[in-house]
Amino acid sequence: MDPSQSATKLEFENGQVRILRVVCAAGERCPASEHPGDPAVVVTMSGAHRGEIEWSPSPVKGPLEQVRLELKTKAVPQVAR
Repeated sequence: MDPSQSATKLEFENGQVRILRVVCAAGERCPASEHPGDPAVVVTMSGAHRGEIEWSPSPVKGPLEQVRLELKTKAVPQVAR
């Protein structure tokens, strides 16, 4: 992916999860999810916050790369034991 252009690339998808690689160009906001209703875990892979993991974070500006794991299914309720 070209780091000078913000973009999202689908890397894997099944019935439960969608994994995307996100490139955020310098000075531009990271591309928003096409599925904003799905909760997501985002791992920052470069930049000042490299290695940080966030739950459904607010959009940030690049330059940086992220891996976004979007959860397509709802959480299973826990049963009290």
